[in-house]
Amino acid sequence: MITKLTDLQKLALDTYKGTVQKYSKEEAENAIRNAIIDACGGEWNFYNFQKNKWDVYQVIRELLSVGTGELLVDKFNRFADIRDVELGDNPEFLVEDTSLFRVASIANGNTDIRRQKLYDKKLIVPVEKLAIKIYEELDRFIAGRIDWNKMIDRVRLSFGNGIALRIFNAIHSSYDSLTAPFKEQGTFDEGKLLDMVAHVEASTGQAAAVFGTKKALSNIKVDDASDAMKDEFNSIGFYGVFRGTELIQLPQAHIPGTYNFAIDDNFLLVVPNGERIVKVVLEGDAYVYDTPPGSRNDEQIEFFFGRKAGVGVLLADRFGIYKVA
Repeated sequence: MITKLTDLQKLALDTYKGTVQKYSKEEAENAIRNAIIDACGGEWNFYNFQKNKWDVYQVIRELLSVGTGELLVDKFNRFADIRDVELGDNPEFLVEDTSLFRVASIANGNTDIRRQKLYDKKLIVPVEKLAIKIYEELDRFIAGRIDWNKMIDRVRLSFGNGIALRIFNAIHSSYDSLTAPFKEQGTFDEGKLLDMVAHVEASTGQAAAVFGTKKALSNIKVDDASDAMKDEFNSIGFYGVFRGTELIQLPQAHIPGTYNFAIDDNFLLVVPNGERIVKVVLEGDAYVYDTPPGSRNDEQIEFFFGRKAGVGVLLADRFGIYKVA
């Protein structure tokens, strides 16, 4: 993540996390709002904005650059490695070879056996430009009726949601690249899930956890559930632990502009604890610019927000996917 933060970014980050110490949350939000007004020349009006808009966009860029990664960390820290890098950097992720060496049976005095070596791999995540364009009526803009704080938060949430969808899609589409016994499909079978968990743990040497939406995790049932387990199921919608394996809920979301769920509710992901199978790269700062009024025939003013980002998945025997029919 970004390590060198400006004072404004630190304030914005603390405000988002609810950890502001010097100010109340309202005072912190006002401080951010005042930073935008100060960049506009100390008083909001259309002509001040036109004169100082690049300073205003600089403030917005700072706020957007620090927020996106933090949104992702909060949601996906258990299985995603998220890196903020400088523009032009091309980070390599080391994929450790966890194979065990074969032990040979040899005669006394003989050392003539095949040498073995572990072969680590490298993953480079390609990035692409992700962007949002919004517009506002010129009269509302001139009147200063745009709440920049809310707009920045909405853009930040939208970017975070867009990258989250890419994370889910990358994992979901990796199913076809997996091989048995790391892929299962069909009616839920307790034994098959237990086997998959055991294979993931045997391949990585780490305890595994099962991720899924609340509805997906509710597919996991045991015949001999205790009264306490039944109460837990009724309370949170799924068992917290399945035969010693932790079950972790993934937040469901809507595909923007629809009421369709973004995450497959019949999809169980088995991942070793501490193994971040998803690699996310946020490259460079956000960039902001506008389409000036007068360049359109309807006097609307457009704002363009963009940032480079990429998502990759480690396609190795490190995780399993169970599609429950």
